[in-house]
Amino acid sequence: MTRLPALPFRPARPLCAVLPLLVLLASACSREAPTAVPPMPVLVAAAQPAPLGGQVFSGEVRARREADLAFRIAGKLAIRLVDPGSRVKPGDVLARLDPEDVRLSAAAARAQAAQAEADLKLAQADIARNRALRAQNFISQAALDQKQAAYDAAVARVEASRAQAAVAGNQSGYAALVADVPGVVTQYYAEQGQVVSAGQAVVRLAPDGDKDVVIAASESQVGAFKVGEPVLVSLWARPQPLIPGEVREIAPAGEAASRTFVVKVRLKPAKPDESAVLLGMTATVLVGGARDDGAVLVPPGALVRSGGNEVVWVVAAPAAAAGQSARAEARPVQVRQYREDGVVVSGQVRPGDWVVSHGGHKLLPGQVVRPASLPGEAPVALTAAAAPAAGSAK
Repeated sequence: MTRLPALPFRPARPLCAVLPLLVLLASACSREAPTAVPPMPVLVAAAQPAPLGGQVFSGEVRARREADLAFRIAGKLAIRLVDPGSRVKPGDVLARLDPEDVRLSAAAARAQAAQAEADLKLAQADIARNRALRAQNFISQAALDQKQAAYDAAVARVEASRAQAAVAGNQSGYAALVADVPGVVTQYYAEQGQVVSAGQAVVRLAPDGDKDVVIAASESQVGAFKVGEPVLVSLWARPQPLIPGEVREIAPAGEAASRTFVVKVRLKPAKPDESAVLLGMTATVLVGGARDDGAVLVPPGALVRSGGNEVVWVVAAPAAAAGQSARAEARPVQVRQYREDGVVVSGQVRPGDWVVSHGGHKLLPGQVVRPASLPGEAPVALTAAAAPAAGSAK
């Protein structure tokens, strides 16, 4: 039997010497390439020129005159030809009633008129015969007078029946509700198939022409208005240019439900544009203020504190308008006035600058953001058309 040679003895390495090597290898295998921090999404808005020194009120654009149109006769609403928001011109049919009852009434009136005319012909022949008999003394004067009265009554019945037939014929035309002025349909009060009475409002029509901004002022605010006082109006959808206006009417009594006073402001745009000022738009009215070129209006969320100071984060306008990533810059500002529509500040922010309206409290110096703006917001600058408007409020 052959004996194998003995192998040389090698003592095992201690675990404490091997463990650092294993940790180093594991960390090397799990190490990944660093990833870039994605841009933070934020909402941006354009800073607006801000008038100072007055009071700001919110209102709604309405037509100066609105008419509730109704049918002159009662009936069942057969068809509705326009919807709220439709533009109409004089002669356009807005709705129609079921014409069957009106047609039958007109036919009955014509038949009664024909019957009255037949009775008149008979009365004419009768009075002619009786006059000839009276001339020969075959009848008394009293009998002739009776025939004359019957003839006069027949003439009156013919006139009445003709007038009634004319009214019935007009009513057949009243089955169609027709616009008499150009304008916009703002509201419908009745639906197809509904039975309406004569004079019941069916359509509200706002005629084209002058528009007002209607404000609901509280008891403590109504004293700020004076009839004929010049004001400045800014539309929420189109902040620039500012529209000059004047206070046209102040309600002498408050509303029973809201206890507010209705104040109407006449819009006086330099170039009237029906497509720029639409009914129902939200408007901001400045009363008793003057423009301060060093102040701008920013959204309430744009004002944040950084390092103990009030700052506004600004994004480069080209990148903000195109929705491209860019670095946000913190600019110190001073608060001038808190208003319903935002905060008036002055400092290193100019009209037309894109400011971060939401998300600025999470930003750090030099951070890259991906801006997005709300619909209808765009960078603006004070135009020449707004300058005269500003001076009119002084």
